[in-house]
Amino acid sequence: MKARFSVVRTVCFCTAAILVLAAAAAAQKRGGVGVAPARSAGSPASTNTIPRTGGELTVVEQTDFSFTPSNTGIWTFRTSNNGNSDPYLWLFNANWELITEDDDGGQGSNALITVPLTAGTQYHVRAGFYNNGTGTYRLSVTSTPVERLSRSGGNVTVDGQTYYSFTPNNTALWTFVTSNNGNSDPYLWLYNADWQLITEDDDGGEGQNALIIMPLTGGTQYFIRAGFHNDGTGVYRLNVSSSPLTIDEIPRAGGNITVNEMTFFTFTPNSTGSWTFVTSNNGNSDPYLWLYDGNWQLIAEDDDGGDGNNALITSRLINGTQYFVRAGFYSNGTGKYTLQVSR
Repeated sequence: MKARFSVVRTVCFCTAAILVLAAAAAAQKRGGVGVAPARSAGSPASTNTIPRTGGELTVVEQTDFSFTPSNTGIWTFRTSNNGNSDPYLWLFNANWELITEDDDGGQGSNALITVPLTAGTQYHVRAGFYNNGTGTYRLSVTSTPVERLSRSGGNVTVDGQTYYSFTPNNTALWTFVTSNNGNSDPYLWLYNADWQLITEDDDGGEGQNALIIMPLTGGTQYFIRAGFHNDGTGVYRLNVSSSPLTIDEIPRAGGNITVNEMTFFTFTPNSTGSWTFVTSNNGNSDPYLWLYDGNWQLIAEDDDGGDGNNALITSRLINGTQYFVRAGFYSNGTGKYTLQVSR
């Protein structure tokens, strides 16, 4: 199956609004979450407490915990059910506003939540079961440090899920690509300085390797999560490199453009309405399109939404507003096609 980039909508990593870094492979079961709604703002504090440094606890029924982490970092809440229950986890801020939830993001039917949390800030964790189920499981709470990548890029070894801070030394087209020697299934996520997801990838590189190519601004902080598909394990190399960034311009009224390599475009439409971006490849390439807003936040993407394996994006755009279009190929392929932009 073709791997696809996708975006998880997130909220700012601030004191009360925390980005969700739920596992990319998490997929909730069909049929609803099956528990009572979250407590409303102003509800009394949880009567159970998770130690500030984390630890392991036993859950035998739905339980609410208070948690005030000892350090700012990436915190993981992971269940272990021994196959005899179906755990479900919810994470709330101090006012019982939902930050994120998970059903089966861990191994088997276990739940997994990974988020950046702020030291000294209170959170609430609800540990329960899918569809009002019952059972017993262990809840593990641990933290992970954020490492720093060289500003000029380079190679690092990833041995287990790792988080990196990256502040590029120049504005350029930056490439993040993994090399796994066939013994793991890497997964990459790229975030801005507020931990808002920019993009992610599973198998965009060779074989099962991950590949992200994005324009980044010199002197601006970003974060990279280097992990594995479906909470897997293994060891791989992560290479970070840059190349000159050229951005072409699509006429404000649209038009037809020939694409013979991955190309970035700026587009400022001359009218508000539904705009269509569609490729025509004559069967000799596999186009892929991405549409971003003026801050490089992904609006839409498509691989085979058009005829055959052509890409198609239709989106409502605003007159006079800047957008960016990335015209490339599936799995870092090559070829030639025509990109048509029209209302």
